[in-house]
Amino acid sequence: YRDIGDGPLAGSIGSDCIADNDCIGDMTCDKAVPGGYCLYGSCDGCPSDGTCEAFNGTDRCIAACDATRDCRTGYVCEGGACLPGEPIVPPFGFDVTEDVLDITCGGENLGPEDFGTRWRMTYEIPAGSTGYALVPFVKTGALRPIEIGLPSGGKIDLLSDYKHHNIRITEFQFFDQESDGTYGEVALDWPIVVPFAPQRAALMETGAHTVDVITSIDEPCVYALATDGTGTVVDLNIIFMGLEGYSAAMAPNDADLRAVFARVNTILEPSGIGLGDVKYFDAPRELAERYAHVRDDVEMRRATSFGAPRGPSRAGHLNVDMFLVEDLRLGGGSLVLGLSAGLPGPPGLHGNPANGLVFTGTDIGSDNDFVAHIMAHELGHYLGLRHTTEQSHNRESGVVLNFYLGTTDPIEDTPECMFVDANAATCPDATNLMFPFAPSEIFTPIITPGQTAALKANPLLRPAP
Repeated sequence: YRDIGDGPLAGSIGSDCIADNDCIGDMTCDKAVPGGYCLYGSCDGCPSDGTCEAFNGTDRCIAACDATRDCRTGYVCEGGACLPGEPIVPPFGFDVTEDVLDITCGGENLGPEDFGTRWRMTYEIPAGSTGYALVPFVKTGALRPIEIGLPSGGKIDLLSDYKHHNIRITEFQFFDQESDGTYGEVALDWPIVVPFAPQRAALMETGAHTVDVITSIDEPCVYALATDGTGTVVDLNIIFMGLEGYSAAMAPNDADLRAVFARVNTILEPSGIGLGDVKYFDAPRELAERYAHVRDDVEMRRATSFGAPRGPSRAGHLNVDMFLVEDLRLGGGSLVLGLSAGLPGPPGLHGNPANGLVFTGTDIGSDNDFVAHIMAHELGHYLGLRHTTEQSHNRESGVVLNFYLGTTDPIEDTPECMFVDANAATCPDATNLMFPFAPSEIFTPIITPGQTAALKANPLLRPAP
């Protein structure tokens, strides 16, 4: 079995199959279960990685397990055997999301370029808008946005000038070429918020725009969601994914969760922004058992890909999924307190590998103020805020990062630190919410007017009732 807990290797007992020759040795393919199942037709000579269990009404040698992580996706560990789990069924089809978000696919094929094919797509920003989120994506393969064509005839250079949303360039290795998640309709998205900073307000034009992207396999899709800047609250979907002691039923009355969200509101209050409607959900059993302990970046993407909109309307889509797990570890096995799957996240596009936020919940009840600080910080990322200063700023290790997306945020009223990793305690931005290091003591962090303006450009914010 693989270390990352994806279940058996291809052809091994319990793996998927279409025909008998997909299975190793004397095993056959049981095609009567979802995805097929490599197994031994009888229990005679069942190997050490198998167990004799009733399977489709007959005793057979099937995959043994200690936990659901040992079984492949779609299966759970039941009594030491990998058995089919309950199907994870979305509340409605992706066609509803395509209609609600006004997603269009295809466009003008401009021919081959380095790394793929260049496409030009169009989108409309209505009169009265003060900001918008643009989300090009592909259902298979990868993509790279190149430039936006403005109604006035101008251009936004997304490669070298307006580059601060290029976080995906550092994350390609964590995405599969195929779509994944609740809907299985998105492989890679690339959200862009306009204007990203107040000094770029002149780029905010209404009317017909174009966006050029390069794709590797599939034709691209795109949607744009505009805002008039009156939004002040963001709605959350709290999804318990194996966090011990918590459930959707008990959560609304849990004093510690209420304290965390109250503190988040206190942190956000100076910006005039806060939390709106918070709803609670339990992850399906398979997901809760498989992803309670997220062990690397790829697993994090898989865990967050299982969100879903609240309902089949635009309001039902414009909320943020927040997954609470037992622990979260990324590259090198280091423990992470929280992480945003997007910077910014794709508003309304649930059920894909770059959706939502994931947090370890073990500190809830022991250090609620600290949990709230991290939560507000990561929510800032999902709404589009960068770190004020990246840890590699002014370091040789940051040269490539600076070329592709910069090592400071582009907002003019946020200070930066010369060598943040060496001078964290004395950095001029150490008291800002988006400082890259977790605080060593509790305080109410600063959110500057420029950061507030950037947040207000995101359509995930809605007017308070």
